[in-house]
Amino acid sequence: MQRIFTFLFFLCLAVTLVMAQELSVKGFDVDPSDLSASTHRRNDANGQACALVKVRLARPGATFLGNVMGGTPYSQSVYMVYMMHESKYLEVRLDGYLPVKVNFTDYGFKNGVESLTTYVLSITLPNVTGQPEDDGMSYFTLTVTPKNASVQLDGDLKTLNEEGVLSLRLARGPHSYKLAASGYTEKEKSFILGTERLDLAETLVSSKATLSVTCATSGADIYINDEKKGRSSWSGSIDPGHYLIEARKEGFITQQKSITLSDNQSLKVDFPALMARVGQLDINYMPINAEVVIDGEKKGTSPNMFKNLTVGSHRVEIRKEGYQSEMKTVTIAEGQTATLNGSLSATTTSSTSTVAIVSSNTKELTVKSFALNPYDLTASAHRRNDANGQACALVKVRLERPGATFDGNVMGDTPYSMGEYYVYMMKGSRMLQVKLDGYLPVKVNFADYGIAGVEPLSTYILTLVLPNVTDFSAISTSSSTSSSSLSSSSSSTSNITQSDPTTSDDKKTFTVNGVSFTMIRVEGGTFTMGATSEQGNDAYDSEKPAHQVKLSSYSIGETEVTQELWEAVMSGNPSNIKGAKRPVDQVSWDDCLEFIKKLNKLTKKSFRLPTEAEWEYASRGGSKCNGYKYSGSNTLGDVAWYTDNSGYTTHNVATRQSNELGLYDMSGNVWEWCSDWYGSYSSGNQTNPQGANSGRTRVGRGGGWGSIARYCRSSYRDSYDPGSRDIGLGLRLVLSE
Repeated sequence: MQRIFTFLFFLCLAVTLVMAQELSVKGFDVDPSDLSASTHRRNDANGQACALVKVRLARPGATFLGNVMGGTPYSQSVYMVYMMHESKYLEVRLDGYLPVKVNFTDYGFKNGVESLTTYVLSITLPNVTGQPEDDGMSYFTLTVTPKNASVQLDGDLKTLNEEGVLSLRLARGPHSYKLAASGYTEKEKSFILGTERLDLAETLVSSKATLSVTCATSGADIYINDEKKGRSSWSGSIDPGHYLIEARKEGFITQQKSITLSDNQSLKVDFPALMARVGQLDINYMPINAEVVIDGEKKGTSPNMFKNLTVGSHRVEIRKEGYQSEMKTVTIAEGQTATLNGSLSATTTSSTSTVAIVSSNTKELTVKSFALNPYDLTASAHRRNDANGQACALVKVRLERPGATFDGNVMGDTPYSMGEYYVYMMKGSRMLQVKLDGYLPVKVNFADYGIAGVEPLSTYILTLVLPNVTDFSAISTSSSTSSSSLSSSSSSTSNITQSDPTTSDDKKTFTVNGVSFTMIRVEGGTFTMGATSEQGNDAYDSEKPAHQVKLSSYSIGETEVTQELWEAVMSGNPSNIKGAKRPVDQVSWDDCLEFIKKLNKLTKKSFRLPTEAEWEYASRGGSKCNGYKYSGSNTLGDVAWYTDNSGYTTHNVATRQSNELGLYDMSGNVWEWCSDWYGSYSSGNQTNPQGANSGRTRVGRGGGWGSIARYCRSSYRDSYDPGSRDIGLGLRLVLSE
């Protein structure tokens, strides 16, 4: 009987072994797009991060031998098997099947599995039917815009390829994903994967808000989080978040608003008119009832107290019939009273027409201006102390003659370079006397210019001019000397002439009522407009993106339109500071169109304002461009009148170096109107662009005498209300071919 039972036992064992099926390894590899080992981290007993082996097996109940750490949860035909770092094998067991031992080294992983790395082991069941094995999985692809979006699939973080596509095989059944990207609204979706491949595509919706900011004060700069965005108004898309919005203008009290923008919110911020920061000016000039003109506007007579003047520099003219007029520059401080005291000199006339002769032994130096330059940090950067260790003020004396000496509270030597003396003075000094051989000394009382005493670590500009003994002017027989018109010719067309090119085919000169001006030909070409590399960190967002522009040939004014040309056409001169060869200023965009209309009628030509692209191309030097930051040089003082060298006034055109095309003052002197509406740049290539289709402000370019260097760059953009007649705002002509 015992032999019978033994025989039956071995017979059953043999049948079992014959009927037992083998599990097969279909593949083993790392899945670099699967970050589950990191996002669902598990450590071994020593605190070392584990590797994760995802075992794909379409049958529950399997167990695993090897350096397995913790449980092996099963879901959607996948086991999550965490293993110690550098484990080299895994044995899989399933009831009714022979165990299978997977040596990782057989699949190229000689050092075993790595920490925080996800691997996929595919196990297939034996096919007893003879049909192809179905592992219960299908392909799933997901294409996402934007391409940098993050993807969570069934809670596991996945990575998209360079084309924004995720492609992998999943167990059939329900799944879900979550998409997220900066600046976009998150999206979640569930899906069911069947026997066929499933292709899905998702485009996330932008979460950016729309913001529009305006200020009722013309010329106010709009700042967002301390970055300048535009002038008078700005609108555009912006990320949700917290922002500080400001409206700023020199001489006015800044207004601020804090806002919080949510996804897809549209918000409009309107600032009312800014309140001026004001002081007052006490003028006590003799004779009584001398007329006082401040910044070109008649204000009253002397003696008088002139109130509510905005802070900053002002040009003051005191005049009366029978007396020589005087021009002063006064700096007004908030809540303070500046003073001007003095007397006008009587005008000497004779009963017949004579010529004024300047005696050679009475030559005098003349004070043109004296003012604080708040943008010049030389006094701080090159500090000098007095005997008590107190920091000095620095007075830069601009005088086109070496050999001058100085009396007053002067500390140390007074070096001279490039037409400028560096004179360091003690704090509170109120006077400086300048002496130059062959000239009468000149004593400058700082109080006459609204400065009670110089302040330490502050830089002031004193501009002196030499007498012009050869510039004789006739004196009329009337009892007073009156200012003459810049152009005595009439506006009749009979005086108009147009000359042929005077130097080459690239230059043409036109004459209107005795006033000549020259146009320079600009050969058409393609250039990169906007924030190019040489502009560096000075470039604003409004100059971006840099983009390719193709232009046809045209001609542009060699200089800005001068006051004498404006007066020859318009029979008037609106400029703040008069001078025949100075650029016209205080002209609005609409004024410029009227001027051009009359000029075209007189010349039978078709002059116009430049487009913004034409202006920048010419400023950069056109096809002769050398890649300068400013127009014609990387050293701004060589080519421009700006805040550091202008003395806070315009200058005769073409008195600085020209650029590569022979154009003058493209940087500095006065801002120049362009024809375009102000708008944002696009990245696409353009041909002869005309700017935005509509807008609230027009483009201004080039910077002016009161501008810092950053505003005088060839790519810098500003904007003005078309009706604005700001001091220092002029124009340059263009003529199409």
